[in-house]
Amino acid sequence: MKKLYKILMIFAFVLTIITKVEARPSAKILVNGIDITEKAQAINKHDRTLVPVRFVSEALQKEVRYIDYSKEVIVEDVNGKMTLQINSKLIELPDGTFYLSDVPAEIINNRTYVPVRVIAESFNMQVLYDNMTNTISIVEGTPNPDDSYYVDGFKDDVNGVTNFTVIAGKNIAPRIKSSKLFLLDSITKKGYLNSVSNDNNLTYTPWKGKDFGIILVASYDQNGNIVAGRGKKVTTNLVPEVAIRGVNSGDIINGAAELMPELNFIPVSLSYTVVDNSTNTAQKFENKDPFAAWQFEVPGGETRNVQVTMNAVDIAGNNYISNPVSFTIFTEKRFSLTGVKSGQNINGTVNLNVNRNFEVQSTRYYLGTPLGEKLLKELPYGGYIFNPGEELNGNYYLRAEVTLPNGEVLSTEKINVNIKGGKRLLLKGIGPNAVITDNLDLSYDSNVPAMSVTYVFEGTQGFTIKGIVGGKTSFTPTGKASGQYNVYVKTKTASGELASDKVSVKIHNEKTYGPTPIVPKDQFIEKFSPLAISSMNKTGMAASIQMAQAILETGWGQYVPVDKYSGKISKNLFGIKGTGSNGYIVSNTWEEYNGVKYRIDDKFRAYKTVEESWQDHKDLLLTKERYQIFRDVMFDPIRGAFAIRRAGYATDSEYPGKLIKIIKDNNLRKLDEVSF
Repeated sequence: MKKLYKILMIFAFVLTIITKVEARPSAKILVNGIDITEKAQAINKHDRTLVPVRFVSEALQKEVRYIDYSKEVIVEDVNGKMTLQINSKLIELPDGTFYLSDVPAEIINNRTYVPVRVIAESFNMQVLYDNMTNTISIVEGTPNPDDSYYVDGFKDDVNGVTNFTVIAGKNIAPRIKSSKLFLLDSITKKGYLNSVSNDNNLTYTPWKGKDFGIILVASYDQNGNIVAGRGKKVTTNLVPEVAIRGVNSGDIINGAAELMPELNFIPVSLSYTVVDNSTNTAQKFENKDPFAAWQFEVPGGETRNVQVTMNAVDIAGNNYISNPVSFTIFTEKRFSLTGVKSGQNINGTVNLNVNRNFEVQSTRYYLGTPLGEKLLKELPYGGYIFNPGEELNGNYYLRAEVTLPNGEVLSTEKINVNIKGGKRLLLKGIGPNAVITDNLDLSYDSNVPAMSVTYVFEGTQGFTIKGIVGGKTSFTPTGKASGQYNVYVKTKTASGELASDKVSVKIHNEKTYGPTPIVPKDQFIEKFSPLAISSMNKTGMAASIQMAQAILETGWGQYVPVDKYSGKISKNLFGIKGTGSNGYIVSNTWEEYNGVKYRIDDKFRAYKTVEESWQDHKDLLLTKERYQIFRDVMFDPIRGAFAIRRAGYATDSEYPGKLIKIIKDNNLRKLDEVSF
C-alpha cells in the first residue's frame, strides 16, 4: 500500500510542471536503483522534469491501464489504485483523497507524462537529482517534513459549515500567499469557488441541502500559481440551521430589535414574518439581507407582543423556516421640528419639517410670541417652506403640531428664533441649470398677496407668460427659440411689484437623443462574457455577477446612454458619471429647487471601447474603500449580490434578488466554472 501511495504522489507532483519543452539532454532515470532511462525518457518543460507514468510505475511493479473513453490512467496493485486523467491536475489516491498539481497530466509522443517532483510528496519516497551526472533517482525514504503540505478538516460527510486549515512545511509555507476552497464535480473535475483566505483558514459553506463532489483546497503564490493542493470526495447532506439571533423569546425590548440571521448555508433570498399576537395579524418583510442584521421596531408609543419567523430559500428553491421567537417590543414616541435651530437668525426662507416615528392624520406649523401664535400651514404630512414677510421682525418661536389617528394632539417643543422679514417671491417648477425640452408646470410662493403673475424669460428672443394667481401655470417650449434664458417670476401687489431671483435655464427645441442599443439582445452574453471571464481570471470577481450587473444596468445592452444633443454613444455600460477616455456625453439627472424636482444636464463618462467601460467599472469596485465588504466575497455571486448593495452601490432593496434571478434564469453561473 505504501509503495502505491508513493507512486501516486509521484505522479501528482509530476503534474505540477508543464508548458514549453526545453532543449537539454534527457536525464538518466533510476527507480530504486534500476535504470529505466532507455524506456522512460524524461522531458523538460518550463523548469519541470516530466517522466512517463507507465515505465516508472512498472518499475515499481505496478499495473498500468489506460481507459480511452474517459482518458484515465490507472495505476494499481493489490493494495489499491491511483487514477489520473489526461488534461486534469487532480490525481485520485486509493483512499479517496486527491493530490493537486500545478499542471495537468498530458500525452507526449503517445505516452502519459507527469512531473517527477511529485515523488517528493509521496509516502516514503524521495526524488534525488544528481546535477553532475544529470540523474534522477526515485528511491525509498521519508519525504522532507519541511516540504510537507496537509489540509486539516477533511471528512466523508459534510453536514453544514466546515472549517479547514492548511498546514505547510517551512519550505512551502513562505510561498503561499492565498488559499482557495472549491467544490468540484467528481467526474468532470469542474466546479466553483466557495471560500478564499489569506491566512490558511478556510470555511466551506454549502449552497444547497444535498450535494456530492470533491472539496478541493488549493494554495497559490503571489503570482497566482498553484503551490500545492489536496482534496477529498464528500457528500453534503445538510441539516439546515435557520435561526434568529439578537433576541430571545421572552425578551422585552425598548426601541429597535436587531435580528441577525444565523444559517449554515448560502441562501438566495430571506424574509421575515411578524405576527402581532394580540390581533393575530401577520406582516411579511421581504428582500432582506441574509448576511446582515435587520432592525424591526413598532410605531412610536406602541407596545406589541410579536412572534417572528425567518424564511430562507437556497439556490435549489428549498424553503427553510426558523423556529419562532416571541418577544415584547415598545418604542417611545420621537417627535421634533427640523429645519431650524434655537437662536437661529432667519432672514430668508427655511424648510420646516417634522421628525417622527408614528402615523399622523394632519400636521400643522405655528409661529408665535408670548402674546399669541398663528397657524402658518396645515397639511396631512410633509414639509413646509416658511417665507417670513416684512411684517415679521424680532423674536418669535416656531413649533409643529400633529393629530394622531386616535385624535390625540401632540406638539413639539418651541424653538426660539430671530426673524428679519421681508418681501420675498420664490420661483418654483424650474431651477438653476434646468433644461426644458417638454411641458412643465411653473408656480411661485410669495409672502405678499399677488394681484397678477408674470413669468419672464430673458434672452435674445425673450418672452413672458401670464401666470395663474395662486396656482400652477402650464408651459410648453414648443415654438420658443432654443438657447439660454434667465427666468424669474414677478407679481403685482397692493404695495408694488415683486420679483424672484433669476435662474439660468436652457430651452432645447431641437432633436434630442435617448438611450440606444449597443448589441442585439440575443448576442449580449456572447459579446460580453469573454470580458467577464477575463476579468474574473485577473481579479477573482465572479464573471456571473459582472454579467448580471451589465444586463441589469443596460437592459441587455438596449439602453446605453448617448449624448442627448449630438447622439454620441457613450459605450458606458454602468452609468458612471464624469469624464472617460473618450470625454463625456450629456444626459439627464435631477435636482431640487424650492421644494420641486427638475431636470438638468450632467456629464457621464464616454469610452472609446466597451472594454474600457468594463474595466473602469471593475476598477471602481476593486479600489473604492467602501466596496471592501464586496471584495471579501466577490468570488461568490450570491454573497456578492447582497454585499454590493450593502456597500452602497444600489438603494433598491430588490437589487440583489434581481441580479441573482438574472444569473439563475440565464445560467450565468456557468461562466464562473473552474476546471482542474
